Amino acid sequence: MAGFSRLCLRFVAAAAAAALATGGGARPISQWLPTPEMSAANKSYGALGVSGSATTIPFWKSSFTYGGTTYPFTMVGTNPITTGRSTTVSNEIVPLKLVFADGTKLDAGPEVSGLPGSPLYVNAPYAAGNTQYGDALMRSEFWKYAANENYHVLLAPPVVEATIEVTVPAADGYTTTGANGSKIGIVTFAWFIHTIEPEIITQLGIQPATLAIFATKSTKVLEQGGYCCFRGYHAALNMSAPSGPATFTTAWASVTSQAIETMSHEIAEWMNDPFYTNNVPGWRNPVSGGCAGHQLEVGDPVTWYEFTVGGFNVQDEAFYSWFSRDAPSIGINDTYDLLGKLTAPAKVCP
Repeated sequence: MAGFSRLCLRFVAAAAAAALATGGGARPISQWLPTPEMSAANKSYGALGVSGSATTIPFWKSSFTYGGTTYPFTMVGTNPITTGRSTTVSNEIVPLKLVFADGTKLDAGPEVSGLPGSPLYVNAPYAAGNTQYGDALMRSEFWKYAANENYHVLLAPPVVEATIEVTVPAADGYTTTGANGSKIGIVTFAWFIHTIEPEIITQLGIQPATLAIFATKSTKVLEQGGYCCFRGYHAALNMSAPSGPATFTTAWASVTSQAIETMSHEIAEWMNDPFYTNNVPGWRNPVSGGCAGHQLEVGDPVTWYEFTVGGFNVQDEAFYSWFSRDAPSIGINDTYDLLGKLTAPAKVCP
């Protein structure tokens, strides 16, 4: 994005350069420093969606019709209605240590130690079976077709990268003080999502079929209109790769060692709308009643509801049928969300 600093990784060991030379990936990496812009071949990122020729994660497409309008959608994995196969997606967890102009350092390194042992990766009992959190969601929302099928959408055991220190330019971030006296970081959307994420992906050599999971500590992202703030986000980045056009998908959230509710929200939404292109009929917030959006974002309608799995806090998620207005729902036990908080399809909003 114009006007935003480009950053690059600095390697702190000769082994890292050797790894690059042999195609082994850009590891280990510890710090980012300002540098000239990346080459033109790597400046096309930031767009949403996926082109027909792009290499990316495994996904399937379908559509539903409501009110005479057809709504296409894309989800991770394979179609549970027609194939019902199991899909496992590789992923890398990238903890960031953000250093702000006032000297504040917010380090997610210690906080991500629990993620590989969390419900995002470890099986736990759900109504849809003993499985991972995201898979339980996907199986639950398509239960009419997935109940007796070998349909799964799983995350592979993650690669956990070494913590990367990132200096936040004063123009792109600042800190504030929370109610408990702790520091909270605020960074701009364009700098973090459209600059830092794609450049880390490039420098680490993360592959387009791999989900890049970015973790921060006590950090929020300013919305593009300047309003505060996102606690997490999932994105699709159209970038070039050695193999040609590629669409990389990402999930970001601030986490603590046991509180992963925002990350669970983003992983669930990535599974249901990986390229951020799934437009649905406008829906009303089930709590406030106000118009809330036109995206198939499964965490947003139930963001207030959380539950505990294996000692970790995770979030409730709405089902596909809530957005498509299926009645009855094709979800497990004819429900519209994991916790049964939604008792009917979404109310229409102009």
